[in-house]
Amino acid sequence: MPPTNSQDTEDNSSALYGSPFDHERADLAIRSSDHKLFLVSRLSIEMASPALQGRLASVDEGHKEDDTGSDLASKRPVLTIPYPSSIVAHLLSTIYPVPLELPNDFNHVALLLTAAEELGMKYSLNVIRHTLSPKQLLQSDPINAYFIACHRGLSEEMRRAAEYSIGHPLKLQEMLLPGDLVHKLHVFHRAWAQRSSTLVDALTEKYGQTCLLSHEHTNERSSVRCTYNRSGWSESLRTSLAQALGEPLAIDRTMLGLNLLSEPMRPTLFGSLSNPDDKTFNFKKLSDICLDVETSAAQVLASIELADLPDPYAFMESNDVLPGSESKVHDKHNRVDADVILRSCDGVLFKTYKAILAMSSSFFEDMFSLPAAADDKVQSPPIVQMTESSTTLESLLSVLMPIRLTVPTTFHEYSLVLAAAQKFDMEYATETLRASASTWLKPSSACSRYGIASRLRLRDEAVTAARELLEYPMTIEYYGEDLRYLNAHALQLLLEYRVMCQQSVRILLEEGDLHNLLWQSLDKPRKVGCKLKSTSADGDVPGWLSMIITAENDDLAGLYRTLSPWNQKFFENAIESHTQRTTPPCTYCMSISPSKLYQDMSKSFREAAVQSVVFPSWD
Repeated sequence: MPPTNSQDTEDNSSALYGSPFDHERADLAIRSSDHKLFLVSRLSIEMASPALQGRLASVDEGHKEDDTGSDLASKRPVLTIPYPSSIVAHLLSTIYPVPLELPNDFNHVALLLTAAEELGMKYSLNVIRHTLSPKQLLQSDPINAYFIACHRGLSEEMRRAAEYSIGHPLKLQEMLLPGDLVHKLHVFHRAWAQRSSTLVDALTEKYGQTCLLSHEHTNERSSVRCTYNRSGWSESLRTSLAQALGEPLAIDRTMLGLNLLSEPMRPTLFGSLSNPDDKTFNFKKLSDICLDVETSAAQVLASIELADLPDPYAFMESNDVLPGSESKVHDKHNRVDADVILRSCDGVLFKTYKAILAMSSSFFEDMFSLPAAADDKVQSPPIVQMTESSTTLESLLSVLMPIRLTVPTTFHEYSLVLAAAQKFDMEYATETLRASASTWLKPSSACSRYGIASRLRLRDEAVTAARELLEYPMTIEYYGEDLRYLNAHALQLLLEYRVMCQQSVRILLEEGDLHNLLWQSLDKPRKVGCKLKSTSADGDVPGWLSMIITAENDDLAGLYRTLSPWNQKFFENAIESHTQRTTPPCTYCMSISPSKLYQDMSKSFREAAVQSVVFPSWD
């Protein structure tokens, strides 16, 4: 149903959409966000949505949202809908006796479903969901569909996409989206892995004594020919079930059947010759097993909740004072000679001095230099409403005032104080807080600190945490729940930073710095006693060095290990292989601790790399 361009020359901002929504007997005009007019039946719209019926009542009372295009509407009431003409046309096709045309990609379908929900068109919503194949739209790219559904607030599609995503690997570098949604999906996958393992055990026990051959079971002797008496039947049954449950909504019956009937469960050659009926399988039993697997998987999957975890940034929420409540004066900031009062967002009053605030902050200096309003002259001292909490203001003022310093012990609370100091241009407070951080703060994960600092625009803290994260794998499994602190932008910058650092590491390796770093990691020995040693500019190095220089590694960004030119296991194996092949044994290299040497060298490479790499800009 493409729009017509017949009216574009008259008024491009109010063109008619065209057939089939241009009937002259229509008594209502609907305007899309791109200013296309749809001439439709008012009764159809009112029946499709009570919400739109209410809006039409307002139109009748003369509260039209826009009069543009009234000539083309021919004095019909005009109802404006905040969606493009393509979406409006699809919605109207679900309630009009015209060919039903719907998008064929989930991104546009999600927008269509969102529009139907927001406009209260329940019938259209059901038509769209029952007409479009979820398998076609969700299963082709379920992970992307999951994030689209989350973004659009489509809980039903989000759940279905999450179910279809089971069996698809979750790679952090391929999902640069809000960390809380990534972690939520990861938890769902993990729950299925645990439940499906239990289900496999139960099904294996249930069918462990089930014969899939069509022969009479008249006595114990005849049961010798049963499939479950074949060597490896139980393990093959378990493996086949586990493989089938890898994708619970897409269980391949054919593959499951072939796996169950393959060696070693098939009758032996001797058994087939002596008992011809051994060649015949009972496909009815096989079909029943497949049906049971599908039904059980669906039941278990439905029992797993796709639950939201607590908001990690709840500590940033303001505690607003209820209307009419009395403000409380802070007991440590209640000077009677104060000339200004700071009121926290949770209603606590801090009586302090303009001079101290002005000396500490150019923000307050400019504020207090402005002429006072008439109301402020009556009120003395003036009250300044703050967006910070009383806890944050107490710590911030303790840095500025000649009183006992109160610095929060958790990074969550500390970051809010530091962000406030940065917000008000308090250089002294900022420097003091950062200098005392190592003394006051309790240890916390680098991932959470990086996320919080990125959100509050605390660049020094964000860069420090990002450098710490180079020491660990950048994976969903390692970050765990702390992944929820990372929004999509913070995650993107962290990946860019890691890739740049890994590239720097590889450049150092190619430029020959490896010899010097190794020599330093060996504590600069006067002599390297390796039997296959080679000589570099600064001294001798072991012969196994050439093995790790030529190593190829597919994980170029080092996401699945600490940031280093090599995987730790490969590095250690290179040394062990050297000591085992050398005859007589290389006692010098045998005395080296491969794990310690790996850690020391990786640390040296990281330190050298971060010196040459600048963390990406937030802008």
